[in-house]
Amino acid sequence: MRGCRALLLAQHARVTNQRAFLMSTLLRVAEGGDVEASDLSAGVPDASGLDPDERDALVELQLWIEDRDIHQGETNYTRFKREWMRDRLAVLRDRSVRKS
Repeated sequence: MRGCRALLLAQHARVTNQRAFLMSTLLRVAEGGDVEASDLSAGVPDASGLDPDERDALVELQLWIEDRDIHQGETNYTRFKREWMRDRLAVLRDRSVRKS
């Protein structure tokens, strides 16, 4: 029984850490920063535990990385994508407030 509880606590901590990572990374990109694929892999090593909103945030960050060559030269596209990051962050923040 103790092992099961410890496993659940560890899983909750990992999911919470992944959510916090997604939120901080979304904020960084929204404010003009960047993210590397290796950072994303390290911050979200197991996406299977993500809820749908977290998964959407992860996909948006993955698309940002894939589209790097586009947003380096297209300021309107970059502005639009950074706005999407703000939207994803707002959804995650809103859900965090409702859960507490």
